Amino acid sequence: MVIQNLILKPGEAYFRGGELNNSYVMLKAGQCLSLDTYFNSLSYGAYAKHTRIDEITFSCQLTGLARISLRVFDGTSESVICEKTDTGCVFLTASISSLPQGGILYPIIEALCDLSLLGGEYTASCEENDVKLAVAICTYRRESDVLKSIEVLKKSGKYIAHAYVIDNGQTLNASVSDDLVSILPNKNYGGSGGFTRGIMEAHDSGNTHVILMDDDIAFDSEIFVRISAILRTLRDESKNAHISAAMLSKARPWYQYELGARFNGSFIESFKQGLDIRQRESLTENLKPEHVEYGAWWCFALPLSDVKEFGLPFPMFIKFDDVEYGTRCCKNAPILTLNGICVFHEDFNLKYSMHLEYYTIRNHLIMLAAHGKSSALKTAIRLLKTSAKSLFLYRYDAMPFIYKAFNDFLDGAPFLFNTNEEALNKEIMALAPKAQPLCEIKDWDDSARAQYSHKKRSLVSKLVQVITLGGHIIPSFMFKKKTAAFPLADAKLGDSYLSKRTVQYQLGSDMGYEMNRSFFKFIKHSFKCAGLFFKVLFKHGKAKKSYLNSKNTLTSYEFWKKHLDI
Repeated sequence: MVIQNLILKPGEAYFRGGELNNSYVMLKAGQCLSLDTYFNSLSYGAYAKHTRIDEITFSCQLTGLARISLRVFDGTSESVICEKTDTGCVFLTASISSLPQGGILYPIIEALCDLSLLGGEYTASCEENDVKLAVAICTYRRESDVLKSIEVLKKSGKYIAHAYVIDNGQTLNASVSDDLVSILPNKNYGGSGGFTRGIMEAHDSGNTHVILMDDDIAFDSEIFVRISAILRTLRDESKNAHISAAMLSKARPWYQYELGARFNGSFIESFKQGLDIRQRESLTENLKPEHVEYGAWWCFALPLSDVKEFGLPFPMFIKFDDVEYGTRCCKNAPILTLNGICVFHEDFNLKYSMHLEYYTIRNHLIMLAAHGKSSALKTAIRLLKTSAKSLFLYRYDAMPFIYKAFNDFLDGAPFLFNTNEEALNKEIMALAPKAQPLCEIKDWDDSARAQYSHKKRSLVSKLVQVITLGGHIIPSFMFKKKTAAFPLADAKLGDSYLSKRTVQYQLGSDMGYEMNRSFFKFIKHSFKCAGLFFKVLFKHGKAKKSYLNSKNTLTSYEFWKKHLDI
């Protein structure tokens, strides 16, 4: 059974040494090719701990004589497991139970004459589970991206039973459907509605597992080989394991954005963020254990037995649906993360829209309440903190989204039962102020992007900022004349301080907003926020009880079939 094929593409994330020519690597006599890389080394620890696999064989096809060694790197030292001199089809075997923990297994090929590496694979032999693996992609008007994904999926038919493309925008041509791929028009009830429909379709068709995938990712068909191999060899005690793919940046393919995550009640902690996957040390750093609580749905494999045991996702439209469902289903189930199982996605900080504040805040509160982890005082304080950030950054237009998020949360579970999510989203989108081209903003200088750097502020400086209400009670003559410029998605609390005027720009485009200090707006929103603060204190308990009592109904098959008009 193949558990991992070599991927021969350009770059140090794939191989070191030699020269790529089409789909094979050429070596001159005396050159060495090392596969101690993100995509072509083997993270054997997950196999040793969770699968029946012990012996792993690496094989490769060479056109000339070479010395091939199978090695292990554990983060500090490298050791040779076995080696041979051979040509043609070469095999080397290692027992992973005897290897050091937290290491990677890989070959090094030393050319004894001019030769080419035509391909290779890691294989194993053991009892296999009966796995029927489906894929569910949720999409909304990203036709070109989805069609690319479908082409990759059609190359993976051996490992995928069926792929369901849930078309929330209802813009895909049904003729794309075939024996492997089904295009299913769906109500635009966001990611939670689309992915839930995909889970239901996969479950009802007798699949054992489903991979949830975003519509705007890029990936190699090899990802299905690797996920399938793990699922087919899981031990009984790990049969409920989930697999979370890493997210790499599309713009910087060597930059790892996340490898699993957890939610601590206040914010999301992305594990292993910022690692350069071209560095061998990053590979062993990735293997150091973390308390992964959930995997994001850009690519996440889950057993469909979750549906019977835990129900379906919450109707959250977007934001926190994957966090809530993952933490609910994976309390006692391992989430596996491995080097080489990944997708490429746009960085999340490239785009910011104020309307997203509504979903982020509302669904955060719903999740905490439904899991019994919120209190009236903590929720009220969260209101003050969230509001203070927007007001201190002069984002007065964001305040209506904050008010609506808290008010809708306080309406309890009946709000979720009775809301037409598509109509609500249109209402929310209509409230959002429109960004304008930066070139149309008075005195904009694009060099401000390069000049921006977040300066760390002392505790005293932060305290002064809070006491002066973000500078709103400081006389205008004490303010800087220069306009402050900073990114929307990565703004820090003090970026607007002592500036009358700011330009807040999108990192991923030439659009932005001009936002000016307004004492009148600050006072107006402060009073409104104070009123909402007391409303939270009085109504939180009833809302929380409502979510707790309705959780099973909101995540049931019966609710979702009616909700989606299936």
